[in-house]
Amino acid sequence: MTFALVIFGDLQRRSGGYLYDRMLVEELERHGHRVCVIGQRDAPYLLQPVLSRLRALLRGNPAAGGPCRPDVAIVDELNHAAAMPLIRRWNKRGCPVVGLVHHLRADEVCGRHRYRALRREASFLRRCDAFLVNSETTRRRVLEAGGDETQPYFVAYPGGDRLAEYATERDGGDEPLRRRGVLFVGNVIPRKNVHVIVRALAKLEPETLRRVEPVVVAGSLSSAPRYVRHLRNLVDGLGLEDSVHLAGRIDERRLTREVRKRLALVVPSQYEGFGIVYLEAMRAGAIPVAGHLGGGAEILRDGIDGFLVPPGDADALALTLRRIATLEDDELRAWQERVRRRAESFPTWRQSMASAREFLETLR
Repeated sequence: MTFALVIFGDLQRRSGGYLYDRMLVEELERHGHRVCVIGQRDAPYLLQPVLSRLRALLRGNPAAGGPCRPDVAIVDELNHAAAMPLIRRWNKRGCPVVGLVHHLRADEVCGRHRYRALRREASFLRRCDAFLVNSETTRRRVLEAGGDETQPYFVAYPGGDRLAEYATERDGGDEPLRRRGVLFVGNVIPRKNVHVIVRALAKLEPETLRRVEPVVVAGSLSSAPRYVRHLRNLVDGLGLEDSVHLAGRIDERRLTREVRKRLALVVPSQYEGFGIVYLEAMRAGAIPVAGHLGGGAEILRDGIDGFLVPPGDADALALTLRRIATLEDDELRAWQERVRRRAESFPTWRQSMASAREFLETLR
């Protein structure tokens, strides 16, 4: 079979969504299918429909061997506005269009633009013949935004075992006494609420702060330069220069070492469709702290194998950090065991993507 996959840019971008897309493409190609990756140029959301009409997007990626006439077209939902000319053409040809939904664009748009995003997304969802989603939470959002519950869909959870090949390295990270500090992983953008972590640190007593520092922020610093400048100013203004380290992107080997020697992974996002990084950290024994909206609540159980906090609430996050910082060694070992067991209850990448492939193969 020939599949088309519509994304922004290329598959090498660093985010959980692009990782998911790469894993799906690898699984399809491993079983003999051809995948034409149609990489669209990104643009401000409100301009995407206009610009898409001006660009020659009605052909596949030239590197994939010329025009792409797929048996099944897969459109990453975040591309819905720019991809609409392609989708209409595939609809006319009778080519099944699958909405690949990591999260809705409207869930990352604020203010007056949110209503317009919801309208556009509803139009896109109606044109889809099926959906591949990363969580039950995302599936519910699809239905709330205008999806038809009679449309075929499949929930293929992301895997949490990407860093497993580095997990045998001897760095002492599994010893509770040697675990110190917390880690944030993700692109440094407003939706991830890194500033809330900084404000929570400012509320901690010196003794507690010493246990949860350093706070290592691992992720792209170029996605939202204005926000990063605000973040640096906030750190300096609160006198936390020695407590917060903006590390930028780090490779997977170093990321594994960082996760294994930290008390907790703290990513209190405004919204996550799933949150692959929580699973990855849990497999390494780090206690996850997530925003209570979105897929984080589907991965971890508050107070049992992780913590859920209201997004934007620095007081609630500070309270959670105090609780983590005061864990005794035996309590920390028990937490590590619980979070690992919880993470291992989810499928691996290979298992999940095999199920997704089988679903897509039925749509021809």
